[in-house]
Amino acid sequence: DIIAKFIKKERIPKTTHFYFGYYYNGKYFETLRTGIKYSITNSDEETKLIDNLELNSFYIAKFNENYPESIIVNPSMKITDTLLIKSSGFSFDE
Repeated sequence: DIIAKFIKKERIPKTTHFYFGYYYNGKYFETLRTGIKYSITNSDEETKLIDNLELNSFYIAKFNENYPESIIVNPSMKITDTLLIKSSGFSFDE
């Protein structure tokens, strides 16, 4: 697992993209391949969690080193521990 920062929400016709940033091996990545998406198959709870994502907040994400540009963010696992956030590569100047 890694910590990812919700950095941007972009609404375009017929879809919404959710961008997250994260560090892996000291390198910063940004991706919209996060597993977060609006879908008619989402439960009401899933949709509510997506709606409640906060910009510039941090969340736990699954990471596979074979596919470093793709993560699976858990919108119910918001991280507020500043030591944990800093140890994952972020500074609070970002």
